[in-house]
Formats: sequence, structure tokens, C-alpha cells
Amino acid sequence: MAFSAGFDAVINVNATDISAYTTSVKFTPARKDFDLAVLGAAPVKTMVGPTKTIVDLAGFIDPAATAVFTALMAQTIPLSVAVIYSPQGITTGLLRRTFNAFCVDFAEDTPSEGPGKWTAKLAVDGLVTFTTNP
Repeated sequence: MAFSAGFDAVINVNATDISAYTTSVKFTPARKDFDLAVLGAAPVKTMVGPTKTIVDLAGFIDPAATAVFTALMAQTIPLSVAVIYSPQGITTGLLRRTFNAFCVDFAEDTPSEGPGKWTAKLAVDGLVTFTTNP
């Protein structure tokens, strides 16, 4: 079932609300860790890098969602676009995530049975801002 804007979740990519065509958003911030061996009998130290966030999206094929992602993938020089994601909609008071991201992958799958589906991957460019929903 697709998201219902203002109820389940909200995802807005490049000023287009694609919530109605989206069935899944996986928001994955991660840090890479490095083990550093220290001379002598000291224990191994760990160094942690900056956060890298990937957002995996999935949904049902619709011209509105397809237009957003095909335009981003057709760019000769990739530009990051504004994204707003609220995991539980705009009325719950949970944290809204606002960020710029590059579209690094988009795929459509049209099986012989069942609805056509799409997937997209966004790579966050810079920091994610967490704000309380109005």
C-alpha cells in the first residue's frame, strides 16, 4: 500500500510529493569505522568517519514519480535536489528530515503479473537537518 500524505509518511523529492506512489523508504545513516593498532600493549583504538546517508525508495509505477527520477537520471551534470522525509507524516510531531541528495540509481520493473514497481537510491549531499513537524 502506498503512503498516504499526512498519515503514514511523507516523501517529497525535488518539490514533488511522491508519497502516494511510494511503498517504502529506507533511511540509512552510517559511519565507517577503522581499527588502529597502537604500538606496545595498548588496546586497538577505533576511529570513526563522518556519517554517510543513503535513502532507498520503492513504489508503484506512476507518471509523476517516473518523471521525477528519469529527469534526475538524465542530467548530464548531476545536481543534488531538495528532499523532505517524515517517517510518520506531518501531523505526528515526529522529526522531519530535510536534506539535499543526488539520485544515483533508478529502476523500473514491469512484471507480467501484478503492478509495475520502481526503486530509487538517493545519496545525501551534506548534512541532514532534523526538525519537529509543524
